[in-house]
Amino acid sequence: FEDSGTYTCSAANGTVEDTSEFHVSVEGIINVTGLVIVKSHQTAEMECLALVFSPESSTVTWWWREGPESTRNDTQVVSGGPGGTDISTEVLGSDLFKSVLDIEAVDTTHTGVYMCVVNTGYNELTADLFLLLEKERPHTPVNLTASGIGPKWLT
Repeated sequence: FEDSGTYTCSAANGTVEDTSEFHVSVEGIINVTGLVIVKSHQTAEMECLALVFSPESSTVTWWWREGPESTRNDTQVVSGGPGGTDISTEVLGSDLFKSVLDIEAVDTTHTGVYMCVVNTGYNELTADLFLLLEKERPHTPVNLTASGIGPKWLT
């Protein structure tokens, strides 16, 4: 917000000089985790922090972006919705608030791009988060027996 204020623009071409004032108002800044990687069937926690002029009158919505850009379908994520979602939002100070989207038991159907949209009453701030599943190593075989071992073979 410290960049908000009145600025002066002056231009001159050698014969004429002109000055004009304009006001800049910074309405908000948004910060997100960016990339969230979880193991299958664990809870994913995605956090959206917003520095805004009036956090108590600001609202946040979460969206899931499904499909490629050309045919994308954005779906609003709601608390208690399908897939075990929970959204909590709290004001942390005079100009800061936080919204957290938790998704329980994450599987491949939950992966993709999530968007945090903060409406300040003056404008909208948006940021994308990416939810990925961590690849798991296959389990090591147990109780194996070999009947014959060669230089490049095993039976």
